[in-house]
Amino acid sequence: MKKNRWWILAALFALILIGVPGVSGQDSSENDLLRLLHFVPDTPETRAWLTFGDLATWHTSWNVPRIDNVEQLEALDRDPYAYWVFIMPTQTMPPDVLGAQYLLSDDIRAIYGFDLFNMDRFLYAGEPPDDISVVEFSFDGTQIANALTTTGYEAVPLETGGTLYQILGDYETDLPGSTGLPRLGMLGRLNRIALLDGQMVIGRATAPVTNSLATQQGTVPSLADDPAYIAAANAMEDWSMLGDLTGAALISGAQFPDAYSVGLDIGPLPLKEVRDTLLAQYQADPLPHFDVALFSTRHAPGATYLGLVLVFPPGTDAEAAAHTLANRLQTYTSLLSGESFAERWVLESDSHAAINGLPVAMVTMRVDDPEPAPPGDRANTAILGWANMLYRRDMAFLFAE
Repeated sequence: MKKNRWWILAALFALILIGVPGVSGQDSSENDLLRLLHFVPDTPETRAWLTFGDLATWHTSWNVPRIDNVEQLEALDRDPYAYWVFIMPTQTMPPDVLGAQYLLSDDIRAIYGFDLFNMDRFLYAGEPPDDISVVEFSFDGTQIANALTTTGYEAVPLETGGTLYQILGDYETDLPGSTGLPRLGMLGRLNRIALLDGQMVIGRATAPVTNSLATQQGTVPSLADDPAYIAAANAMEDWSMLGDLTGAALISGAQFPDAYSVGLDIGPLPLKEVRDTLLAQYQADPLPHFDVALFSTRHAPGATYLGLVLVFPPGTDAEAAAHTLANRLQTYTSLLSGESFAERWVLESDSHAAINGLPVAMVTMRVDDPEPAPPGDRANTAILGWANMLYRRDMAFLFAE
């Protein structure tokens, strides 16, 4: 059945708004998230917001065939087609540099040699204009190199291996469109692309990209060296029986000092009223301040598992914190919409552990897959996900004061 491309484009755009040679000392047993954290310099900006997605794993977990272009997407049956369009972006959170919002209207592959379809996993970190995306793929990178050269990128060999492809000046935009770049590249998001063996580091300027490469080489401290981030990434291994990781977001606890961080999008409610509301709701069972929050998404046949890991300073009672967090999630009512989440997810488990020498609380909520829609109806894709809440900062359950 022929699909309405503009309708799909609008849906994808809305969801997207809601990625060197290895270091010799790097542990080959590290999980994919921790491995990619080696590319991320340890700065306040990268700690503020970081996302990870595994598209290859998502396809396997949802039994959706890997697709390589729009034609193959439109040839999918109703349910896998809808899952890719509506569920995949919220469970993997692709970075803007992969152009999900333009996939159905622009031939991104012809310009850059890659697009979202042929990426395996990706990580986004930092704040514009110095944000970076690290992406991984499993095909011959020659097609990327050839496409970038044809488009007008200059190729500069890197001392650490690989090639830096550059176009325009640092942070420069091309809003007049004089270079022939597609809309994806006009704002400078892909001015610099470091092409490695199966990996790319993408940014707006040379310094953020080369700094990321230096970080991966071990000459600049990375988030993969931070004890709290190591603990958070390794804590997820306890949930491997619930399916493979399809996406994650890591946010520094410094982003959650009070109601500022959990009520920014509340609208007309005065901040004092928000704080008073949360104090009245949570003061009897307070949550300790934490160093890192990790929101993870896993999928297995029949259900999505939304995990929340909190890493605390030494000496914190992680067991009590896990129970507090579990109670808050089970009874959570959004301050934004007034919606109760009690019927949208159920508690799967809450636990605690000492990981990498730090107290860690872990809570998992289960969201059952929707029942298939009757033949002839639109596919049922109503699945609660972390992305829906994170982009709105609908996270009052993390209030700590």
